[in-house]
Amino acid sequence: MCQKESKTSVKTSPDVIYVPTNHPTIQEAINQADPGDTIFVRKGTYYENVIVNKSVSLVGEDRDSTIVDGNRQGSVISIVANNVNISGFTIRYSGNDYYDSGIYVDHSSGNDISHNTLTNNRDGMYLDSSSNNLFSENTLTNNRDGINLYSSSISVVSENTISSNSYYGISLFSSSNNVFSENTITNNRDGMYLYSS
Repeated sequence: MCQKESKTSVKTSPDVIYVPTNHPTIQEAINQADPGDTIFVRKGTYYENVIVNKSVSLVGEDRDSTIVDGNRQGSVISIVANNVNISGFTIRYSGNDYYDSGIYVDHSSGNDISHNTLTNNRDGMYLDSSSNNLFSENTLTNNRDGINLYSSSISVVSENTISSNSYYGISLFSSSNNVFSENTITNNRDGMYLYSS
């Protein structure tokens, strides 16, 4: 009796996936990506709420003109996987419910969120029970809070420009062992607010 030989394809290196060349939306590109892939997003405005549930890198072509717009619903980008990188975007117009943010980091670690502009969101960035993250060289302006950490630890927040947010530039609730360095925090109601932290 002859047995069929089974063939398994093994991916040898990460891919680069282009939006909108390979997929019309960022979410469709994430859905088709494998962990470790890079999703390169061309200039343009993308009206979507993105859920990052894989360890991928999202890279915008140009920080000022690669825009993710949440259309005032929910969080614009939600990170629910570990080891996600996001850079080179303007992220705007989240919803206005309690957890709605430009970037919402949910029980996630090992992320690098750098070189983005987060504007006109409820919170620019919200870390919820997340640790070991790097947040650097971002601009957060005209949000309710710039950066909000809740039960989050061992993260580094450095070299960000945080201005003209209506409440807190940075707020910490039940958070510890975080490092804040070389941030510029101006024209917020309170620059930095610590509660049980």
